Amino acid sequence: MRKLIRSTWCRMTASVTLSVILILLAPSVSLAGTGDDSDASSPEVGVEWVNDYTWPYSDLSYCDDSANGLYNRLGNEGWTKSFNKGNSNAKAAHFEQANQDSQYIDAVDIALYSGHGSTDKLDVSTVTEKVYHDEAEWGDYDLEWIGLDCCLAGSGDFSSSLNGAHLILGFSTNCYDSDLGLHWANYLVDDGSNDVAYTVKNSWFYGADVDQPSGVTAKVFGETSSCGNDYIWGQGSVITDPPVDSSYTYWTYNMG
Repeated sequence: MRKLIRSTWCRMTASVTLSVILILLAPSVSLAGTGDDSDASSPEVGVEWVNDYTWPYSDLSYCDDSANGLYNRLGNEGWTKSFNKGNSNAKAAHFEQANQDSQYIDAVDIALYSGHGSTDKLDVSTVTEKVYHDEAEWGDYDLEWIGLDCCLAGSGDFSSSLNGAHLILGFSTNCYDSDLGLHWANYLVDDGSNDVAYTVKNSWFYGADVDQPSGVTAKVFGETSSCGNDYIWGQGSVITDPPVDSSYTYWTYNMG
């Protein structure tokens, strides 16, 4: 479960990012989804977050700040703000391929979930609303990048949810309740003469480094190693949607 601690750590020097490619059995190749071909001209952002949980999960305090930080920052850059679902309005079905993901998570270019999580699921509620990795097939409609601002989702099998999405960004350890989404967004966007935009992957790592303490490890899954070079639309290059096959890449970033 996500730790209910508001951290106020300053930016730290972290260990070097590690890149590893894993090849699974029985390779097969299929094409990524093409549900939306207006990505570059009209990119979309959507977020889901939960602060209010019931026992035995602890309430969280800053998941709305995290989600709204990304949502509003990109909205200010001209992105279409597609949906912002919080607390009881956040639903597992919005993430699941067999349900409504093509209307929500897979209908935008970048998405963020902020709440509790564990190695193989997102805990959208304490009892009924769970998203298991094998219920998510992200990218077969539109999604390029999704941030999982929760504990441990990077330590399990969410790599199998890559189905056209370029990157799934999360943590392989517990993480701390914070406004990560805002920091992520600030690194994604070039603010002017004294600023630059960073890649989606590095923006996640640097954003986490702002307010996560030593001992926390961020982890990013990519369909290919080239996906790690993506910028968001309007800030730099984005690779062509990669074929979906049985291999993936991951990178880790250790705070401290």
